[in-house]
Amino acid sequence: MLVLFGGGYAVNELRSQGGPPVGWIEGDIALALQSAAPHQQLILVYLYEAGTPAAERNEREVFTKRWARVPLAQMVCVRKAVRRNDETALRYGYENQPLFLVLDATGKIVNRTAGTPEERQFYTYVSQTLENKPKIEKR
Repeated sequence: MLVLFGGGYAVNELRSQGGPPVGWIEGDIALALQSAAPHQQLILVYLYEAGTPAAERNEREVFTKRWARVPLAQMVCVRKAVRRNDETALRYGYENQPLFLVLDATGKIVNRTAGTPEERQFYTYVSQTLENKPKIEKR
């Protein structure tokens, strides 16, 4: 049974691990921008420090779940391991916990959150961002 909730799927209907796998682009934000441009897709940028408990929890408890995978299938997803003082971390304001950014197809940040979100928080973050997707003017 499919239940609609605020224009999206209800979280409790998406608790299984089914659904499309997250199609990550590994480490290349420029490639993600290039991939998103033709269809004006949003881009999820996931910045994390490899091997930390928070990053391992997100990989295990967020990205394997249907409630995350279904809405992320509508976005171009890129994940990049960073260190606090590297160029990417400084550019996007990474501090000491995983950072989730949503960029429009031009690279402008349209939403951000950090940490280890619970399922409802992450689902709401992604689905509301998709529902409120900014329009990009064609020149």
